Amino acid sequence: DWTDRTTCVLTGDGAGAAVVEACEEPGIGPVLWGSVPEMGNAVRIEGSPPVFAQEGQSVYRWTTSQLPPLARKVCEKAGVTPEELAAVVLHQANLRII
Repeated sequence: DWTDRTTCVLTGDGAGAAVVEACEEPGIGPVLWGSVPEMGNAVRIEGSPPVFAQEGQSVYRWTTSQLPPLARKVCEKAGVTPEELAAVVLHQANLRII
């Protein structure tokens, strides 16, 4: 919905990234998967025609509180410390959340 300035800027562009290297065994990982049922209505598709909608402040507060512990868990699973990382690439449209 290009008339909704709170969400239209989030869905206009796209990008992708991949780290590919030779390894002994094929696979993907380490990966941290999860879901947060209590945030289920914070980001949604609604209306007719269907449009993207979100509770922006709720999503912002959750993201800023959860990113640091999730990043630490991913580093643990990978067997590295944050100091060993050359870069961290996150999908995010808002620099304040990062």
